Formats: sequence, structure tokens, C-alpha cells
Amino acid sequence: MILRPDADPKDTDDPQLTPPGHRRGAVLAHNTSAEDLQRRVAQDPFVAADVVTADIVEIAAGQADDRLKFLLD
Repeated sequence: MILRPDADPKDTDDPQLTPPGHRRGAVLAHNTSAEDLQRRVAQDPFVAADVVTADIVEIAAGQADDRLKFLLD
């Protein structure tokens, strides 16, 4: 899931770029279904108040630091 403050579309032509003054963040979710994750994200107070927009991006990691190897299981 990628959280980013809602940006005015005129600030950038590329939705992957963060407009000046805006911040991005990421949260790794593990051991949950897509439906449960979507429900949980929708209940986040910042998402519910339209302070941030959450984009859920599924990845299939092939490598991880030893401390994160559990994410590969």
C-alpha cells in the first residue's frame, strides 16, 4: 500500500512523481487477503477523511534482507 497526500492533478503530469511539498510512504502488508487489506485501509482515519489516498500494489518479491525473509514465505 502506498499512501500519499491527495495532489492537485495540475501539479504533475506523472502520477508516479510526488509534487513539491507532498510526502509519500509505504506499508508492507503480510499474511492477509486482498479483501481484508482493502477493508482495513478504507477504515484508516486518514483515508476516510481524504487526507491521503491509498494505492494497494501487490508485489512478488524474490529477494529480501535476512530480517525480512519471512515476507517471502
